[in-house]
Amino acid sequence: MVLHFATIYFGADRFANNGDSQIGFWFFRNAVGLNQNGTFSGVHTVGDLLALSDFTQGGNISTIRVFEWVGTGGDSGGGALDLKAEGVDCATTPAGDAVCGTVNDGSTPSPWPYTPKAGTPGSFPFDSIYEGGLHLTALGLDLGCFSGFLAETRSSQSVTAQLKDFALGAFNFCGLEVDKTGDTISKVGDDVNNTITNTGALPL
Repeated sequence: MVLHFATIYFGADRFANNGDSQIGFWFFRNAVGLNQNGTFSGVHTVGDLLALSDFTQGGNISTIRVFEWVGTGGDSGGGALDLKAEGVDCATTPAGDAVCGTVNDGSTPSPWPYTPKAGTPGSFPFDSIYEGGLHLTALGLDLGCFSGFLAETRSSQSVTAQLKDFALGAFNFCGLEVDKTGDTISKVGDDVNNTITNTGALPL
């Protein structure tokens, strides 16, 4: 996953390319981790983003939706999420659209170890590798900083569908280090010099 200016690009492979299914990508403002017992550490924060793509009849993308976590009072029946945008396949979306996604339309060699549910190991069958992008500025969303992501797949488009698998990772977009220079020990009234270094990928 890559953040380039105000655009997030993301992608993942799918184990099966038949039947209805859904793939989703969370982008977290604050750190989210995985505990040894399989539960998650961390909580949702206002500004977290969720990009969902639905697949119907095992084929191409039907709908792409982008939600923002608002905690309460969201437009989904007063829930925690606000729908910010809807999109379609990148091959058919108009120029300048804020969100789109696409899948491979034919067999594609895999650059990493991959075995599909049905097909040849080391090769993505059609509709098995997904890529998407969303333009935060065009959606009126705050760029800010994202600490991590979670990619997930579900067995259908239903919000109650079984979560099949996920991949969790961290970003290093924003960060700073502060180093004190001068005397190691100082008291109130002494001059202190601090050096502040941006350790992230974005200007602070």
